[in-house]
Amino acid sequence: WVVHLVRNPFTMAVSNFNYHAQYPTPENWVKTIDPCITEFFNDHQTYPDLTLPTLLAPPPNPNTGSQPPPILTPDDFQSLSSTCRLHYRTRPRLKESSYYTHLRHLHPKYAVLLSTIHMMTQGVSGGDILRMANNIIKLRQMTVLLQQMNALHHIPAGMEKIQVLTLSMDDFIVHPEENAKKFLDFFFDDDVMPLTTKKNIVTRYVQDYLVKLHAAE
Repeated sequence: WVVHLVRNPFTMAVSNFNYHAQYPTPENWVKTIDPCITEFFNDHQTYPDLTLPTLLAPPPNPNTGSQPPPILTPDDFQSLSSTCRLHYRTRPRLKESSYYTHLRHLHPKYAVLLSTIHMMTQGVSGGDILRMANNIIKLRQMTVLLQQMNALHHIPAGMEKIQVLTLSMDDFIVHPEENAKKFLDFFFDDDVMPLTTKKNIVTRYVQDYLVKLHAAE
């Protein structure tokens, strides 16, 4: 069983900026990285090398069969890289400053832009937005492949060896009770975990969640 947690890319980008621009920052790596540098995996593969095969050709729409346009192209990666260089260490007072200092002292519009590009193009220290899109597509492709294999061997639907549940963190925040129950239902049939037990667990989870939410506010 696989539970894949996703987020709205917009709220994810804003949250990423707000989190790392705090004083003091919760993660010191923002003081040492170059958000625009090309990062390599195994000394020769870049993040575009790893993600573009998926992002250039997302799977067809399951309802219409139509092929959607590319999510991102090589030109898009180049444009993001150029935009990053346009705003990093180009202002007179920021010529020698860290990425963290840019997050705190650039105009907010450009600071958010810089942090979002880092979240899209840096596969080692960042890249979470495109990694999320890549994982959504790959998990969907795997699910379709397993369904086709089961159909070929006359195995009933729902008996795939790998089951995937995708949950939105944004929905979890707004509807904690509904999503907590969905989570439990995914792992436990009612004959394994009775409805009353699930209800008690969900109730405790929601209570704890609301306490933490009010404390944070």
